[in-house]
Amino acid sequence: MSPLPLLQSTLGSLRSWRLSRPTSPESPSWRRLGHLGALLLPWSTRTGWLVYTLVCFAVSLVLTFPTNVLLQRVIASVPRDVGVRARYTEGNCTWSEGCVLHDLVLEGSALAGSTMQFSRFTVDPSLWSLLLRGQPWPLIFSADGYGGTVAGTVRQLIGGVSAQLSLRHLTLDQLPFPAPWGQGRVAGKVLVDGEFSGNPADLYSLQGTFTAIVTDGALQAGAVNGVPVPALQTVQASLRASLASGRLEITELRLNADGVEVLLQGGIALRTPMVRSGLDLQLTARSTTDSPPPALRTLLALLPASQTAPGERRASITGSLGVPVVR
Repeated sequence: MSPLPLLQSTLGSLRSWRLSRPTSPESPSWRRLGHLGALLLPWSTRTGWLVYTLVCFAVSLVLTFPTNVLLQRVIASVPRDVGVRARYTEGNCTWSEGCVLHDLVLEGSALAGSTMQFSRFTVDPSLWSLLLRGQPWPLIFSADGYGGTVAGTVRQLIGGVSAQLSLRHLTLDQLPFPAPWGQGRVAGKVLVDGEFSGNPADLYSLQGTFTAIVTDGALQAGAVNGVPVPALQTVQASLRASLASGRLEITELRLNADGVEVLLQGGIALRTPMVRSGLDLQLTARSTTDSPPPALRTLLALLPASQTAPGERRASITGSLGVPVVR
C-alpha cells in the first residue's frame, strides 16, 4: 500500500479530532488552562531576568544584612523615648529572632534609680520604621531574669510612649528593692499585668492600670521608717491599682499573712524622691484564726477597733512614705 493515502488518512483523523475537541467556552477547565498558558508564556519571557535579579538581591541582603548597625540603632533610639540606658556584653540580630542581647543591664530615671539585669533580652523592632525613620516602634520585647520572664510591647505616642507589660513568676528576693526594704528581705513569686502611657521621665504624665498577685510570699522581720514589721511566713497578696496625674490609686490591696487578713484602699500622691510621697490610705484588718502569731496580735491590738464590725480593726494612714502616721 502506498504511504501517501495512509498519510492523508492520518491528517484527516487529526483534523477531525481538532474540530471535535472541547474548545468551546462551555469547558471551564480548558478555559483556565488557556488563560494560564497565555499568562505564563509572556511573563516568563519578559520578566524572567528581573525575577532572577530580585531573588539574588533578596538572598544577598539576608546574608550580608548589617545586623550590628541595626542593633546599635535600636539601643541608641530606645533610651531617647523610654528614659533608660542599656549596657550588654554580647548581642546579635537575626531575621527569625530579632535582636538578642546577653547580660543586659538597664538603668535610668524610669526605673526610679534601680538597676535591672537580665541574662537574655530579646527585642523585635519594626524594621521598616527603624530603617526609614530611625525609630523602632512598635517594639516587642521579652526577657529572662530574676527567676521568671518579662514581656511586652512599646509604642510611640505624641510626647511619650505606651507600654503593655506582663511579668511572670519573678522571684521577689532577687529583685533590687529600694531601701528600706532591701534585696532579699521580701520573698515570693509575683505576676503583674499592666498598661501604661506617658513620658517615663515625667512622673506626672504617666497613667495606666495594673494588677499584681504575690504567691508563696514571706517577709523578714525589721523596721520600715521606724515602724516595726514582724516576720511573716505565709503571705498571699493581690493588688488592683491605677496611675494618673502623679497619683497612685489603690483600688484594692488584699493581704493574707499568718492568719491575718488586711485590706488597704486609698491613694498615694507620688513625689520625688519617693519617700516624700503623700499617703491617704484606709486600712482594715481582722484575724482569721484564734491564735495568730504574737507579733501580729500585738500589732492588731494597737489599731483602733471598728465601731460597726466586731473583730475588725480600722485605721487611717497619712503622712508620707518616709514618715507614715497611723490613726
